[in-house]
Amino acid sequence: VQTQFGPTHPIYKKAASQVTELQSEIDVLQRRIVERVGIEYQQAVNREGLLRRDMTQAKAAFDQMNGRSFEYKALKQEADTDKALYEELIRKIREAGINASFESSSIRLADVARPALYPSFPRTASSSSEVGSKEFDMTVATMQGHHLLVVSASDELGSSLSEALKAQGHEPRWEHDGNAASAALDGPDVDAVVVDLHLPGLSVDALRRALAPEGGTRTPPPPLDVIERQHIQDTLRFTKGNRRHAAHLLGIARSTLLAKIRRYGLDHDGPGEE
Repeated sequence: VQTQFGPTHPIYKKAASQVTELQSEIDVLQRRIVERVGIEYQQAVNREGLLRRDMTQAKAAFDQMNGRSFEYKALKQEADTDKALYEELIRKIREAGINASFESSSIRLADVARPALYPSFPRTASSSSEVGSKEFDMTVATMQGHHLLVVSASDELGSSLSEALKAQGHEPRWEHDGNAASAALDGPDVDAVVVDLHLPGLSVDALRRALAPEGGTRTPPPPLDVIERQHIQDTLRFTKGNRRHAAHLLGIARSTLLAKIRRYGLDHDGPGEE
C-alpha cells in the first residue's frame, strides 16, 4: 500500500494505525502472559516447597515409626516368652495340685493325734497308778480339809489332781518340780504328798524301797529298758529336745539315739533340733 499510494495516503495511514494498534495489543497480551506464567511458576515453586516440607515430615514420621516397630517386635517377643513361661508354671501348679489331691485322697484325718499321758511300755509306773487309783479315791473321800502337796510336771495331770482335791474339800498346792516341792515340805502346812510317778528324775524303784517296811518283801530292780528310757527322756528334757546334743551327752551315735527314741515311743516329745 505504501509503494502504491505513498506514506501520506489515507488508506496507508489507516492500515499503519491498525498495525500499531494490533502491535500494542500483542505487547499487552505478551506482558500479561509473562506475568501470569511468572505467577504460576512462583505458585508452583511454593507448592514444591510445601510438598518437600511435608515429605520431610512424613519421612521423619516413617523413620520414627520404623524404629518403634523394632522396639514393639522386641517387646512382643519378650511378652510372648513370659506368657509361655507363665502358662507352663500354671500347668505345673495344676499338675502338682492334682497329684497332691490324688496322694492325699486315700487318707482322711478324723482327729488330730495327741500323745498319751503315760507311755504304753513299760507299764511299771502306770500299773502302779492303776492299782492305787481306787485306794487314792477312797483316801481322798475319807480325808477332808487337809493341806495336800501335789508334785507333777504334767500340766494336765497336775491340774486334774488339784481340781479333784478341791472338789473333795482339801487345799492342794501344786508344784512342777522336785526342788519346789522340797522347799514346800519345809513348811508346817503340808499333811500329805501326791507325787506323779513320771516326774523327771524320780526313781520309782527308789521310792518303792523307801516306802517298803523294814524287813519286808524285796522288790526286784526295774528292767534295764525302764532305766534306759527314763535316762534318755531326762537327757532330752535337759537338752530341750536337741537330739545331737543329747546323743553327745549319752555317749552314743545320733542314729542309735533316734532308734531308741522310736523304740521307747518318745517321738511325741517333739521333733527336736538336729
